Amino acid sequence: MGDVDANIMKTLLEILSKSSLPAPKIEALEFLLGLTASPEGMKAIYDYANMIFSTVTKSLFDENLDVARKAGSILINVSAEKRGAELLLSSETTNFNVSHNICKMDQCCGLLSSLLEIVLHRNNAVCESSCIVLSNLSRSANNARKIYECFQNPNNAVYTLISRAVKTDAPVDHLSSVLSNLSQLEEVRTNFLNSTDDTMYKLLSLIDFKDSLIRRQGAVGIIRNLSFYNSNHEKLLNSESDLLAKILLPLAGPEEFDDEDNEKLPLDLQYLPADKIREPNKDLRKMLIEICMQLAATASGRKIMRDYNVYVIFREYHKWETDCDCLQLIEDFVNVLIRTEEEIGVDNLRDEELLDRQNEEESSDYVYV
Repeated sequence: MGDVDANIMKTLLEILSKSSLPAPKIEALEFLLGLTASPEGMKAIYDYANMIFSTVTKSLFDENLDVARKAGSILINVSAEKRGAELLLSSETTNFNVSHNICKMDQCCGLLSSLLEIVLHRNNAVCESSCIVLSNLSRSANNARKIYECFQNPNNAVYTLISRAVKTDAPVDHLSSVLSNLSQLEEVRTNFLNSTDDTMYKLLSLIDFKDSLIRRQGAVGIIRNLSFYNSNHEKLLNSESDLLAKILLPLAGPEEFDDEDNEKLPLDLQYLPADKIREPNKDLRKMLIEICMQLAATASGRKIMRDYNVYVIFREYHKWETDCDCLQLIEDFVNVLIRTEEEIGVDNLRDEELLDRQNEEESSDYVYV
C-alpha cells in the first residue's frame, strides 16, 4: 500500500474510537495491519503516528479479544522497525486503565505504561503480544535506557518483571527477552548481582525451563551479558549462587562417572538420571559455552571450574555435539581448562586478546507477525 489519504485515516481512527461493534473495528485494524507489511505503508503510519498509536493502544483493552489481538499485531510490526520503535517510545499516548505504579507517569509514554498493565495483570493472548512489543522496543541499548528511565523505582520494577516472567502459567514468554535486553545496562546488571532477595534464583530457574525456549534464551542472555565483565565473576561463581551448576546442567547428559569424578561435580550434576537430555537448541548451547568461556577468562574462574571438575561434563558433551560452531567453542574452552596456569602465563586472558568473543549484543531478535 502506498500513501493513505488523510480523510481515510481519520475515518479509520474514528471507527476505532467510537464504534461499539467489533466487526468495523476489526476491519479498520486489518487495514492498518496491512500497512505494516510494506515500507510505503509503514511511512503512512509514521505520518499519523501519535493518532494511530494512541488509538491502537486503546484497542489493546477492547473487550473483544479479536480486536485486541489485531491491535497487538500492529504494534508488534511497528515496534520491530527501528524507526517505529523510536516513534512508539516518544509518542504522546494516553495511559489506559493503568493500575500499577511502576512508571513515572509524568515522564513515561502512555504506551509503555499500558503495555506493562497488560503484561502484569492479563492472562490472554494480548499479554504475550504486549511482551513481544516490549521486547522489540527494548532491543537497542538506547531504547532500553529510555524504558529504564521511565521506572519510578528501577530495582523494584525489574524485580516485578522477573517475578512475572517466572510465572509458568502466564503467557509471558517474551518477558524474559525484555529482561535480557535491559541487562545491556550496567545498572540492571548491578541490580541482578547485588540483590539481597531471590532475584538471581528466579532468573536461574528459567535456564532449564523446558516448556519455553524463549524463556530459556532470555535467562541465558542475561547471564551472558553479566559474564562479559570480569568484575562480576566472583559473585557469579560464588558457591551460594549455584550458577555454574545451572549453566552446565543443560549441557550435561546421562553419562555415568566414577565416584571420584562425581564427588567433585556440583551436587546438581551428580548421578544424573538415565533419561537426562541435553539442551536441544544449538544456539542456546552455543551461548552456554560462551558463558563458560567468559567465566574462564581469569585464573580464579579457571580454578573454580577445575575444582568442580567441569572438564568431564565437556568431555562427554563433546562426544555428543554435532554442530560445528559448538564443537569449535568446546575445544577452545577445554584447551584453556586443561592447560596449567604456568602454560597460560597470564591471569586475564582478555588482556592478551585470547578470548576473541564479542561483547554484549542486542540480545533478542525483533519479532514480527
